Amino acid sequence: MSGVIRILQGDLTEQAVDAIVNAANTDLLLGGGVAGAIRKKGGPAIQEECDRHGPVGLGAAALTGAGGLKARYVLHAAAMRDAGTIFVLEMGEQIRIQDLARNLIRLSGFVPDQDIEIRFVGLRPGEKLFEELAEGAETLESCSIGQILRVRSQPVLAERLLREVADLERAAEEGRDADVLALLRELVPTFRRPAGVPAEETKRFGATG
Repeated sequence: MSGVIRILQGDLTEQAVDAIVNAANTDLLLGGGVAGAIRKKGGPAIQEECDRHGPVGLGAAALTGAGGLKARYVLHAAAMRDAGTIFVLEMGEQIRIQDLARNLIRLSGFVPDQDIEIRFVGLRPGEKLFEELAEGAETLESCSIGQILRVRSQPVLAERLLREVADLERAAEEGRDADVLALLRELVPTFRRPAGVPAEETKRFGATG
């Protein structure tokens, strides 16, 4: 038996094929990204069928109808164990940009600081000296997939979050800029005052930094 495999570029949900593949979570919840597009365009029938199949084991797959999509079926391949969990790549040992630049100069047949000067111009707005995979309140832990780390965040109370967001919206609508910055600092502890905003405007509200 022979067949033809075609590689297409375009909207997956618009392909009139036998089946399309969704990189699913083990709960078979159609959240965002490709899964969200499948849910939006295919209609609720796909999620309802997923609910009857799931949850499934990591590496397992479930076949459902395609609802209103042009495809006949959707193959849900469970590649992520936890729905809504943040995963990051294990990046290994960090390499300094300075070392990388010097190696590139040497590989090009030149001598660093003699043939080619390296200038340190300082940080521009938004730049960092090193890469951070997680914030201070988050922890990284290994998972069942090699070189993939799971990010564990501190739980957030929905009632408190909604209340603080409402306060933030109210302050913004009333033009209370200093209060907006202070409330952002409470919502996001790592928030820093944007460049150009006078420090004295926020210091009395505890939103300095």
